[in-house]
Amino acid sequence: MLVDHTLSPLQNVINQINETNGTSFTLDDFVLKDLLQIDTSGDITVKNSSLTVEATLNNEFYGTQTLNYRRLYIEEIVKSTTYTLQAGDTLQSIIDLIADRYKLIPSELKFEEGAVLPTAAGESKTLQLLAIDGSWVYLGGVDLTIRKL
Repeated sequence: MLVDHTLSPLQNVINQINETNGTSFTLDDFVLKDLLQIDTSGDITVKNSSLTVEATLNNEFYGTQTLNYRRLYIEEIVKSTTYTLQAGDTLQSIIDLIADRYKLIPSELKFEEGAVLPTAAGESKTLQLLAIDGSWVYLGGVDLTIRKL
């Protein structure tokens, strides 16, 4: 699944549905709901999620359909896991930088609960960058070592 980080998570899912099925649906055609993770027994190459697609009243489609698709694992995408703090950095600015570097959707990312950046010179901390709960596009996370010079 190719992600266009300039589009919303839901638009990316609709684009994936269109690419897979040769269709041209829009967000006005359907409501996406009931996102579930599928047990893949550790195989990260298969479809790992399902969602329910429900037709809206303003088109020729009707009914609901459950679709399976593959959300991307953060750990497959983020390759550099060491970051040196710059003046003014915050948790959000680091998320934005990583999202920009790897073309991720920043609103779909978060740091682990209670994450705090290192404050003392020479200090390093390992923080986990995660897909947000309920992310339509991503799963998993990656440990980042963040250091202050």
